[in-house]
Amino acid sequence: MLQRCVVLLLVSLVAVSLAAPLPEATTDDERSASLLTHLNGRTTVEPVTAPPDPADDLDSVEQTE
Repeated sequence: MLQRCVVLLLVSLVAVSLAAPLPEATTDDERSASLLTHLNGRTTVEPVTAPPDPADDLDSVEQTE
């Protein structure tokens, strides 16, 4: 009885795996290509990080103590 259950389980797993739809084209290549064109397409006008505050000088007395 156990052998029948194992065989039935294997046959059902094979049937489910063969019934799965296959993609028509490689979707990973299309997704990565569109992402790369988006990332490389345009630059920002403003810098991403804020400029340092001129009041924060490295030679200040507060930081040397």
